[in-house]
Amino acid sequence: MYIYGIEDFDINELFVLLAGLLVVTISAFLPERFTRSQTVFLLLFSFWLAVVVDQTLAVPPYDLYDIMDSSRMDVMDPFLYAVVYPASGYLYFYAASTIGFHRPFRLGLLVLGWSALTLGLEWGSMYLGVFTYQMWNLGYSALSHIFIHLLKLRVLRYVASQPRKAALQAEKG
Repeated sequence: MYIYGIEDFDINELFVLLAGLLVVTISAFLPERFTRSQTVFLLLFSFWLAVVVDQTLAVPPYDLYDIMDSSRMDVMDPFLYAVVYPASGYLYFYAASTIGFHRPFRLGLLVLGWSALTLGLEWGSMYLGVFTYQMWNLGYSALSHIFIHLLKLRVLRYVASQPRKAALQAEKG
């Protein structure tokens, strides 16, 4: 089936749409945990991180993998970057913030567990054709996921260190 901007609408596009719907729905029904400005910052950071990583690794000169049906960008790529990655990043930030930074062992388990979860989702995505590896493999992804989740913890620690009162006053203008 042809849809404008998509070569073939098949299982990989359906998987991405369903994943986006699932993570957005879960995120929307969670109790409020961050201020509006913190939430926007965390969503934008997740968007930025996904774009930087993919546009560094998935395009020449490295060209280690393709996303969706080809090496060219189609309309599903922006959906991944603008919806799926930020919403799933928000879920990670939410989980980490409920654990708290005073529990490093639990945070370590979260990093490893979330890395295993995202690696499993990547494996499923690879099987469904969302990712096509050229010079990449799941071993590289495993290390990348751990690094990315540790980086996200650092960002969350920075966001959490900002005074909540000042953030709320800034939102009220």
